Amino acid sequence: FERGAKKVSPNAAFHFDLDGQKSTGMTTSALVSEAQVGTEITVDFSEIRTSVRDDANDRMVSRQVMDATIEKLGEPLGLDELGDYYPASERELNQLSLEVPVAVLGLPPGQAARVAFEVGFCRPVEAVLAVE
Repeated sequence: FERGAKKVSPNAAFHFDLDGQKSTGMTTSALVSEAQVGTEITVDFSEIRTSVRDDANDRMVSRQVMDATIEKLGEPLGLDELGDYYPASERELNQLSLEVPVAVLGLPPGQAARVAFEVGFCRPVEAVLAVE
């Protein structure tokens, strides 16, 4: 608590249905949201507190950051699938951004994918995107 009020950021996730078919990918279960059904890739953001040493001022600096993980069918991608890419997100006020190479998602050029975005307990938003 900071001065009686806790600063909170909800968890957020992008779910990618690479083949556009809800019959493949993640299946309905107690741990799978409706937006995840049929998706193969999830980019999941969770808020964590991290600390680093500020040697110039001889103190520890702590802050909340959004940590991003990329999962395929519920399992984190391995280093061989990520290559040189590391999912580092940026957060500024009410904006969250992350650049993910389409090769990491496994989405070939010209193919459309259904994308669902969830924030906390809000209703998911869906769109169809195509990579050119």
